Amino acid sequence: ALLNQANAAGPRATFNYDNRAATFSIRTGPSLANANSASSVTYTLTYGGATATTLIPGNISLSTTGSANCIIGVSAAIPTSTVTLTGCSGDGTVGISVVANTASDAAGNQAPAAGPSATFVVDNTLPAVTCAAPAGNAQGFGWYQSSDLPLDLSTAMTCADGAGSGCNAPSKLCAYAADGVTFGSFGACSQVWAESSTVAGSKFKIQEADLAGNVGVSALCTVNVDLTTPPVPTFSAQPPLNDSNTS
Repeated sequence: ALLNQANAAGPRATFNYDNRAATFSIRTGPSLANANSASSVTYTLTYGGATATTLIPGNISLSTTGSANCIIGVSAAIPTSTVTLTGCSGDGTVGISVVANTASDAAGNQAPAAGPSATFVVDNTLPAVTCAAPAGNAQGFGWYQSSDLPLDLSTAMTCADGAGSGCNAPSKLCAYAADGVTFGSFGACSQVWAESSTVAGSKFKIQEADLAGNVGVSALCTVNVDLTTPPVPTFSAQPPLNDSNTS
């Protein structure tokens, strides 16, 4: 009898087995430490091993404190996507978190969730800028004399920012008005303005921004300077002689 032999088989078809999820992280951000409604704050998201992303604004949640809130926008791409926060309102802090499954690799493995991120301060409250006596050798009742000039008017104020970002001292600017009504443009706070009259006064306003960019302006401030040296006393007649000195 004849024996039938089996034919050889193979090689088998192969396939790649991949059950590792695509990596994902919030790589950088926030781009600003302090922001107001005019600011744009960005976070950078990085996907590793992913080939496609489905990231949309609805995948981003905000972690907030106080009354802070922002509008969320995204620019989705592989390997780097960007989350942009604009139109931030209120006062407080904001950070972001990203849900899982916003990107996948060729095998269909999904990216994990990421966050919460680092936060930034949202400050939409103007700083309170108030007048104060400038540093110097003030005489009685807040008056200065010509020998005290020039006065540093950048010290003639106080600034308080209760919304959290803090006052930005280098941003101080002054505007002057000789008549106390018509003010020039804000510029560097230099020295006291003094007209060439008997009694001169410096009338000005000071503005200062907070670290979020909100600008506060003081009310009218005045520094009084007396430019006239008191006259030497004169006598109209000789004082009477003391009888005890007469013989």
